[in-house]
Amino acid sequence: MGYTKPMVYMALGCPHRIYDRCVQGTNVEIWAYTSIRYATDLRPIGSGYWCRDAHGRWRWFRDSYWLDFGQPTEYEVLRVEFNGDTVGAIERLRR
Repeated sequence: MGYTKPMVYMALGCPHRIYDRCVQGTNVEIWAYTSIRYATDLRPIGSGYWCRDAHGRWRWFRDSYWLDFGQPTEYEVLRVEFNGDTVGAIERLRR
């Protein structure tokens, strides 16, 4: 509490999002910091190929492998609220 914007920038880096909120005629700037959660969604994928066997005959062979179709999900972990040029409030994600 009480840190200035350059001090927060030096400690946490560039914010991922910046919000402007108007509270009773006063503008409040909010810096939001995010993180990424990766979800795993493994699915079997089947395929096949033609190949000659030991006797010279063409045969169809099946093969399968796993692919990850997971998607990254971005979520906010920290918000810093500035009242004027100093930090007035900090919100952290509780797990």
